[in-house]
Amino acid sequence: MLWRLLRRQVRPYRLLFVVVAMFQVISSLATLYLPTVNAAIIDDGVGFDTFEHPLGGDEMGGYGLLSMAERAEIVGGRLNIRSRPGTGTTVTATIPVP
Repeated sequence: MLWRLLRRQVRPYRLLFVVVAMFQVISSLATLYLPTVNAAIIDDGVGFDTFEHPLGGDEMGGYGLLSMAERAEIVGGRLNIRSRPGTGTTVTATIPVP
């Protein structure tokens, strides 16, 4: 019964799990063969206007994207954010491997 309940709760997110698992594998292989690691997070939420709020901000309800961009820059990487209202958001991080 618990297994059936878990499957019912996880089913809507299985594509997200597959995408995250795929990026984990790619990230692991990248550390072996490439000088950078690229990771992307994709969602199909409400999105936002990147021209008005390039990194989110207090008006958007937090500083998460700004914090992620700062952390990527600290280690020599970069964060790319693509979003439009009504289409969701894609966040891509490129981090060099030391």
